[in-house]
Amino acid sequence: MKTLRFSIKFLFIFLLTTGLYGIKESPFKDSLFFSGEWWHIFSNYDPLSNNFFDKRLAYVDSSGYLHLMAIRERSAQGARFYSAGIKSSSRKSFGIYRFEVIGRINNLLNNCFAPFLYDWDMGVYEVDIEFSKWGNPLHPGGNYCVHSWRPQHIRKGITFKPLNDYKIQDPVVSIHYIYLYPDSIKFKSSIPVYVLPESLQKTIKDQQEITISKWKITDKNFIPQHRGLYPEVYLWWPVKKNTGPDTVEIIVKKFEYIPFKDN
Repeated sequence: MKTLRFSIKFLFIFLLTTGLYGIKESPFKDSLFFSGEWWHIFSNYDPLSNNFFDKRLAYVDSSGYLHLMAIRERSAQGARFYSAGIKSSSRKSFGIYRFEVIGRINNLLNNCFAPFLYDWDMGVYEVDIEFSKWGNPLHPGGNYCVHSWRPQHIRKGITFKPLNDYKIQDPVVSIHYIYLYPDSIKFKSSIPVYVLPESLQKTIKDQQEITISKWKITDKNFIPQHRGLYPEVYLWWPVKKNTGPDTVEIIVKKFEYIPFKDN
């Protein structure tokens, strides 16, 4: 019965957003329309992570916001871990990738929320923003990292506190950027001033956002040359412990891709 109610809700949301935004036909069998473009919804079992990606756990509401859910289902036989993941239908190039997020990304103990870019054509490059404590409460909770398989896997990255030590009331909004240049990759995370306590807002002038963290890499081994990457967004279970909540939800309010003029 729960499954039926969930399916009806998903169908209603899909039909509503289709009517509101005048959506053209999807290029994918399992898909959703978010921030002006079609995204493929993953629906498969991943043996490497032991996650079941379920297309019902990713949907767009009537406001155009993307909801991603991760569910741990307990039983006498053990636990199953259900996750959500989507991939853009269009390959993109050099430019600014902006993800506006609602949710306490600093408190993900066993889950990982990841807006990232991946080289689906050749499988050589990956550019990640990841929010997870990886099962360790003392972990800062945020990662910027880049991967390259040329042909051996190499990785570079840093960790940071996703919201620093700011006391932010619900709904918690944060904004995350990837700047993909021909000679470098820059990362930045920020919070809008309006989510801060009013007393702190009064001390901040001529700023709409406060930068929480940033990082830049110029190592050419990690920078795709003349090859597009696909934006993706995941909420999954990298840690299979029985601690923490059984259901986690993160909302992506908006995604933007702003190409550089000389692309």
